[in-house]
Amino acid sequence: MNERATYKKFITLTPLTPFFFGSELTFSADDTRDKEKARFFAESYKLPQQTTLLGMIRKEILRAKGKLRIHKNGEWVDLPKRRGGGDSEEYKAVVALTGCKAFDIFDGSSSELGIIDRLSEVFLVKDGKIYRKMPADYQLNPKKLDNIAINLGRYKKEFLIDFGIDIKKYDIDFFMHKEEVVPANEKANEEENGIFKRIETVGIKKLSEDEGFFQKISYTLKNRFSFGFFLELKEDVKFEGVVQLGGEGSLFLIKECSAFEDFQFEPKSGFDRVILLSDTLLQEDAIGYCDFILGESRVIRVLKRQYKKTKKGIRIKVLSAGSVIYTSEFDKLKGFLDNLHLQKIGMNIYTRSAG
Repeated sequence: MNERATYKKFITLTPLTPFFFGSELTFSADDTRDKEKARFFAESYKLPQQTTLLGMIRKEILRAKGKLRIHKNGEWVDLPKRRGGGDSEEYKAVVALTGCKAFDIFDGSSSELGIIDRLSEVFLVKDGKIYRKMPADYQLNPKKLDNIAINLGRYKKEFLIDFGIDIKKYDIDFFMHKEEVVPANEKANEEENGIFKRIETVGIKKLSEDEGFFQKISYTLKNRFSFGFFLELKEDVKFEGVVQLGGEGSLFLIKECSAFEDFQFEPKSGFDRVILLSDTLLQEDAIGYCDFILGESRVIRVLKRQYKKTKKGIRIKVLSAGSVIYTSEFDKLKGFLDNLHLQKIGMNIYTRSAG
């Protein structure tokens, strides 16, 4: 029997409006912060969460296949919800296209995504070239230190000082393609510099128990940058037009490209490194195989299922793209990194760089 053909799509998303990708700093109290009052400051992440991209792709597949329709309030809704539910032919067709479960990070059975074989990690694209988050150790020139093991905990500060780096001023918020390095943030009086334009919104919350001023920081992309990712499908689907992404339904132009030009990171002499290309969930047991971790963490919201009911979600910490792990036991660490369930939607994607 012949295997089904795979269609590889190279997709760009260009913001048409400022976007807000949910972060730890949000306005509302929720099930994990039920003792806190609402906050009055919120800032978007710069990159979308992989599950956010997956939800958008699922919706666009259904729309392209005629399995959605416009609700009277202007929102797309699943046809099966209005035509007999789980026993209907419409419902079976939807399941065949996109699966029947919301993706659950902790539930491997939710990996069945219909015609979606794989979603890559998200990155930035300009002129067909991939720009990835700069590795956190890119500006460092590490050396082997006599009689000192590179480790977590009490060696962290001393390790950085031996690099000649002031950790309070060390900036890792850059993206790069080969030798070209571009700062993520625009600088004062330098309109052509940077990738992300910061947009501040202030206002007043009224008619609630948490009345008061609020400030929101959204972003948009400038200097011809777009978000990019690739997608592998079992059936051909055309992606073009305008889509919504993020909790506030920001608008993006979605387009297909012929291909993306990628690159490899340069090794650091004498060190075995793992460079994370995406958000990565690392179990606590894996820390013992990490000699040193340099980078940033990020909080993402994931579904939590209990008694077959879906709650609003919980927040978990992951290592962000660009974080670097130094390891002398890669083969053991690899067993924790290679989570096929997460890699199918573009999480836990990494590259090894051995010097």
